[in-house]
Amino acid sequence: MPVSIFGEQFLADLYPNGVPATELASLHYEDVQKYKTTGPIAEDAVHHYRAGLPKIVRLLDRFLGHQLIVGQFQKLQDSTGFLISGSVALQYFTEDYYTTDLNLFCYIDGCSRVAGWLSDIGYQFTARQNQSEDFNNEFNSVRQKSATENPSVIFKDYLSLEIVAVWNFEWKSQLIQLVAVRASPLAAVLSFHSSCVMNFLSHQVAYCLFPETTLNEKKNLILNMHGSQTALAVAKYAHRGFELFTHASKRQVVDPKSDLSIFRFHSTDDARCRKEEIKWICPSKPAPDFLRGNSWQLRYEGTAACLEYDCIPVQDAKRKYIVSPLHVSYVRRGLMDFTASIQDGTITGDAAMTLILRGAVRRSTAENLGTKEFLMTSTLSKLYNLMMVMYGVFHSIKKVRMARFGSESASNNTVEPKIFCVNHRFSGTVIAIWVLFNVSKWNNGMLTAAVREHGIGEKMIDLEKSGVHIQLHTEDITP
Repeated sequence: MPVSIFGEQFLADLYPNGVPATELASLHYEDVQKYKTTGPIAEDAVHHYRAGLPKIVRLLDRFLGHQLIVGQFQKLQDSTGFLISGSVALQYFTEDYYTTDLNLFCYIDGCSRVAGWLSDIGYQFTARQNQSEDFNNEFNSVRQKSATENPSVIFKDYLSLEIVAVWNFEWKSQLIQLVAVRASPLAAVLSFHSSCVMNFLSHQVAYCLFPETTLNEKKNLILNMHGSQTALAVAKYAHRGFELFTHASKRQVVDPKSDLSIFRFHSTDDARCRKEEIKWICPSKPAPDFLRGNSWQLRYEGTAACLEYDCIPVQDAKRKYIVSPLHVSYVRRGLMDFTASIQDGTITGDAAMTLILRGAVRRSTAENLGTKEFLMTSTLSKLYNLMMVMYGVFHSIKKVRMARFGSESASNNTVEPKIFCVNHRFSGTVIAIWVLFNVSKWNNGMLTAAVREHGIGEKMIDLEKSGVHIQLHTEDITP
C-alpha cells in the first residue's frame, strides 16, 4: 500500500483555499480522509473531488487505497472471474456507505492467485479457527478436500453448499474475505438468504436481481433461511431499513411486471434485472462479461418463494453457467450443435454458451409478451387462487396419508409440490401449472376426489372464459 508523505495539516497550510483535485488524486485514500478533517474548506474540497471519481473507485478505494490499484483489481477480476457481492454490492446501488468488509466470491482454482495479489498490496492472511497459519497449506488442503467431499460452509450470514472455504485478509482496519466456491460464484449468490443481498459486480457490470423490491420498495423477501445465524443476518438488513417479509403478495406472484412474478422470465439479461455498466479504468481492454444470459426459475411452494437452477459445465469454458430448468434441454441441444466447433478451436466454450443463452433469452422474452397482453388483474387473481387451492389439496392428501400410515410413510411417498408457470413452452394464451408429487394409483384417487371436492374443475372453466387455458400436469418423481 502507498504510504503517507505529508501530514494532513501540511496540506491544509500549503493550500489554504483547498487542495486541487489533481493533487488529491495522487494521495492514498487514508491521507485524503485525514486531510478532510482539517476544516470546512478541506471537507468541501474532498467532497467535490470524490464526486468526480468513477463510482467503482468511490466504492473500493477504502479497501484498495488508490484508484490505480482499483484498476489492477479490475484486471484481476477479469482474468479470474470472481464476483463482488454482499453489503458492498448493495452499496454500489444505494450509495449508502457503512462499515463493512469486502466479499469476493471466486472459483477455487483462482483463489491462490487472488490471495497472492492481496498479499502484494499489503493484506495479510489471518487464519480462522481450524485453519492453517500458512495460506498455501490451507489452500492446498481445501482444494484437495473439495474434489472428493461436499461440505457446506457457513460464511458469516450465509449457509451454502456452493461455498467450500472462507479466508480472511486484513490490512489495518479493513477486511477482505475471499470466498472459495465449488462451481459458480453466481450459484453461491443465488443461494443467499433473501432478495436484498442478491446483488453482485462483475468486472464490467453491476447487477441487482430484484430492483423493484430492493431499491424502490426497500423490502426484503426471505428465500433461503438456515437457522439462527441467518436470522441474525436478516435482522441486520432490517436494521438498515429493508422491511422483511416472508410471503409474496398475490400481486407480486401474478403480476408480470413484478420482480417476484412467476409469469416472467428471470435472467441477468432480463429487462427487470437492473444492470449498470462499471467504468473500466484499467489500460488493457476487458474480456466480455459472460454473466449475461444466465437464468433461473422463481418457484412458489405455497406462498413461499425459492429459486431453482441448474449449473451447466461447458467444454473449454472458464466457468460453469446457471441455467433455468426450463432451458436446460434447449441449452444442452445447443451445446451438442457447437461440440465440433469447440473441439477444433473455431469458437470457445464461453462464446458458444453466450450465443445459446442469448437465443434462450430472446425466445422466452418474446413469448412472455403474450402473457402481459391478456392477463388482466381479475384473471390473475383467479389464477393465483387456483394455485393456492391446489397447494391446499396436496396438504390435505398428505394429512390423510399421515393419519392412515404414519408420518414416515407420508414423507416417503409425497414431496412438497412445485407450482410454477412454464408458459414459455406454449403460446401466450396457455398457462401450464405443474404439480410435482408421487402419482401412485392411491394418490391419484385421492387427487381426483379432492379436485371434485374443492371445485378445481369449475375454477379452471371460469379461467377458460377469460382466455386462459390451463394445462394441469402431475409428474411421477417416485425414485
